[in-house]
Amino acid sequence: MNDNARDRRLTVDPVQLVYARMLMWVVRIALAAIFVTFVLYVGRVLPAVVDVAQVPEVWHLSARNYAAETGRALGWQWVRDLEQGPILVFASLILFPAGSMIVVGAASFFYLRAGRRTYALIAFLEFLLLAIAASGLLSGG
Repeated sequence: MNDNARDRRLTVDPVQLVYARMLMWVVRIALAAIFVTFVLYVGRVLPAVVDVAQVPEVWHLSARNYAAETGRALGWQWVRDLEQGPILVFASLILFPAGSMIVVGAASFFYLRAGRRTYALIAFLEFLLLAIAASGLLSGG
């Protein structure tokens, strides 16, 4: 290794470090939530839409057929049933994309605070696009 290569230091943008730390915590929280809610569901501590033993019978169904078979509503109606075991497990899975989206939104703030308006705009537009996509406003059906 030559002297020039040895003297170069790796530099990382401070906003990227904040983003990485925030994302690390989102992943840790999401993994813990998934573990806890799954244990509560499988341990039958929480009420279930479908009993754990019956899951293999409905696993192959499409979302529409599953909803019809179990009497569940489609779309955002799942939010009202968070006390149900499988719904709570599903909600904990949503922490990954929702947390990532929030971290991108926070990055836009940090870029703006650092005076990097172009990056702030890009991060904000990404956050906005993800939020619109997650809302279902542009869904085809």
